[in-house]
Amino acid sequence: MDRVDHKSIWWRDLQKALFSSHKGQFIQKGLKWKVGSGDQIKFWEDKWTGEEESLAEKYPRLYLISLQQHQLIRSMGMHKDIGWEWNLTWRRALFDNEVTSAVNFLRYIADKTIQQQGSDA
Repeated sequence: MDRVDHKSIWWRDLQKALFSSHKGQFIQKGLKWKVGSGDQIKFWEDKWTGEEESLAEKYPRLYLISLQQHQLIRSMGMHKDIGWEWNLTWRRALFDNEVTSAVNFLRYIADKTIQQQGSDA
C-alpha cells in the first residue's frame, strides 16, 4: 500500500528549507517547541527543553549509550499516579566517570512537564 503525503507543496518546501539548508538552521534557532503529550518531539534530538541545544548535544556520552535514540518523548516514559515517570534504557551499565553526568541529566529532565493529552506544537 502506497502512503499518500497530504502535506501541501508550500509546507513540504518550508520543511525542506528548514532542515536542509544553512539558513534553515538559523531560522530553527528562533523556533521553540511547546511540549504537550510528547507525540511529535524527539527526546534526544529535538530542542524542546528551553535551551539552544538538544539533549544529545548537552549529554553526548549518555546519548551514545542510550537504547532510545530517535524516540519521541511519549515513548520515553509514562504517566503514573504521581505524574510523568521517565523510563530510560541503556545499552550497558554506566562507567564511574558517567555517573555524575547521568545524575545531572536526571535532575535536569525531572522537572520537565509532559501532558497526558494535547499535541506538541
